[in-house]
Amino acid sequence: MTCRVFAILQRATSTPGRKLACSPVAYCSRLRTPFPARDVDLSAVVERSHRLRISEAPGTGEGIELSFGRNFEMKANISGRLSKLRNIKSYNEALLEAVANSIQSCAISGVKNAEITVEVRLKTQAEPTRKGSSKNYYYPIESISITDNGEGFTDENFESFGMMDTDQKADRFGCKGIGRFLWLKAFQKVTVDSIYRTPNGEKYFRHFNFSKSDIENQSTRKASDDEAVRTSICLQSLIDGMQQKHDVTAEEIAHLIIGHFLLDFVNGTAPRIHVVCRGETLCANDVFEEMRLVEPEKQTFKMADYDFEFIQQKLNLKAKKGFYPGIYYCAGGRVVCKASTTLDPKIESLMLDAEGGDVMYLGLVKSQVLDDLVNSERNVIEWGTPGLYDYPSEKEILKMVEEVCAKFLKTDFERLDVKSNAKLQDFVDSEAPEYKGFLNRRRDSLYVKPNASVSEVREYVWEEFHKYEREERREVDDLISVDWSGEDAESKIQELSDKIEPLVAHDLVKFAASRHFYLRMYKKAMSLKEEGGYQKENVIHSLIYPMNTDDRSAIGMDKQNLWLIDDRLTFVNYLASDLSFAKMPITKSDSKQRMDIAALKLYAVGTSDNAGELYIIEFKRPGRDDYDPDKNPISQVLDYVEVLRAGGVTAADGTEISGANKLPIYCFIVAQITPTLRKQCRNSGLQLGASGDYFFGVVAGVYFEVMSLNSLYKKAKERNHALLTAAGLDNL
Repeated sequence: MTCRVFAILQRATSTPGRKLACSPVAYCSRLRTPFPARDVDLSAVVERSHRLRISEAPGTGEGIELSFGRNFEMKANISGRLSKLRNIKSYNEALLEAVANSIQSCAISGVKNAEITVEVRLKTQAEPTRKGSSKNYYYPIESISITDNGEGFTDENFESFGMMDTDQKADRFGCKGIGRFLWLKAFQKVTVDSIYRTPNGEKYFRHFNFSKSDIENQSTRKASDDEAVRTSICLQSLIDGMQQKHDVTAEEIAHLIIGHFLLDFVNGTAPRIHVVCRGETLCANDVFEEMRLVEPEKQTFKMADYDFEFIQQKLNLKAKKGFYPGIYYCAGGRVVCKASTTLDPKIESLMLDAEGGDVMYLGLVKSQVLDDLVNSERNVIEWGTPGLYDYPSEKEILKMVEEVCAKFLKTDFERLDVKSNAKLQDFVDSEAPEYKGFLNRRRDSLYVKPNASVSEVREYVWEEFHKYEREERREVDDLISVDWSGEDAESKIQELSDKIEPLVAHDLVKFAASRHFYLRMYKKAMSLKEEGGYQKENVIHSLIYPMNTDDRSAIGMDKQNLWLIDDRLTFVNYLASDLSFAKMPITKSDSKQRMDIAALKLYAVGTSDNAGELYIIEFKRPGRDDYDPDKNPISQVLDYVEVLRAGGVTAADGTEISGANKLPIYCFIVAQITPTLRKQCRNSGLQLGASGDYFFGVVAGVYFEVMSLNSLYKKAKERNHALLTAAGLDNL
């Protein structure tokens, strides 16, 4: 440490062995407490000191001041301290900590025309490093130096630098005493050169190196008159993994500095900061002023007896990396972090000016509360458990801040609402009509950013609708469960209808829109060209239900489109596609024959006279025209029926069905109505439908409907059109 010893000069001599009596009292500048006088060996004292000068002891006249500092060592394990700090992702944090020291040094000295120069030196003399393609080269960083004209490394500052977790700048800047250690999380070595003034006006030069080993190679000499007061910190030898993967530019570093020290730039208290890189020099202050649209608006408020200052600034730029619109917390005179959430999402949007240009909004919150709650590395506000301290909560602070924002940004919010409404309306009109009723009902409470993608809008609307659905269904359940005695039942029904209508409309529209999509898919499948294979038959089969599975699989009923055949098939108890009788649980037959699709609908099991219905669907290759009395789809289905009735039909869980051998059976055959098939339909007693493209009737107790691909499409489209009309989508 540096210790100043003041004493009345009783006798002094240059002769070795002579002693200096310190009397009547001596002082330690840090302890400020007197200690008893004692004899000391003057030669030994001078030998161990690095400066001796005549000074004035407080209230006692002349004295001697000795400063001890040679062979200075940090009495701590630096590597151990570093291991306790969080890992950093890039050299940026180390650079910003060095700039912060320079800003503080300039502020402490009170120097006029305070200036800082940040120089990034790249290894341009070597071959550039390649990343990815041959066109993507960059030069690695060799070193970064930060030079300022602040007060420099005086004895007191040097002593503080060598002290772990020093609190020297805690009161003024909220410093935690660990910033310089972040240098060594990114760089292997730091070199410091500083010219500073002593209290009596003399100038001295101090040099030292700082690394994980210790503070080394420390030396001090008297500086010449023409050497200006300055300090240069050179960060050298980036640690593996800290090197950038792109060409660093002066503009990038300038924006990095502006973003971190935004409070100083907004308030106009930042020194002139110059950035030099690859021959280009930028002044960060000038860059910021080009961004600034208006002067900042500052307001103060009090919460829980704590004072807060809120500064609002508008900038004319789009979001850059690490620099986004929103509310920011400040502590120790600099930006700590962005608020993790805001109550109004418009605050975090890029605003729009009257001409439609981008405007970035920044809100900066300052308070002793934030100074107290910031973590030791000043990158997070540690709010802790609500109610544990008397500090206001983050939610309370944000609520107050956003009330101030709403007034400052009133016109901007109105422009954003117009853009949001247009984007939401376009989304429901072109992408998701099932949300139209929901949007009409909740438009004022919904908001999406003007630059949101379609997928972001879809995700947002989906989340908001389902939150709304949960709330409304809960209220509907509550309304239904209460006693309506003495109430106006009609008004209750109307209230329930109003609440459930958007939900039902959403489901109906989604249902109709989904069917419209599959009709388009079916039409596409119809257009496939046959080249002697079974492509069209299999595609249509799979569209109605995937092949080689049943509803016990993971597919379940999710991919069934049986409504294309008949809406009654939408709700069945068992469904199988292209499985043999032996693999289906609804029959005991061990036959290897397989129906294209089989469906069982049960109304009841046990003794019911009306147990259920069985459906069989067969697909035939378009263009086939070789049917005869023995080989045709009608006789094929009757063979299936014979096997089913012989083996017995049960529920899928094996439960016996009363009157299973009398179950009504409906068969749908989808095929091209060729001449030979038309003949077999007539010979079987089936009647030609009015449209001339399907046959229907009963054969051997089985209801048959033989339809062409086009007939199936027309009927399904007509049924779905009724749903589309009800949903207000009849223009599809």
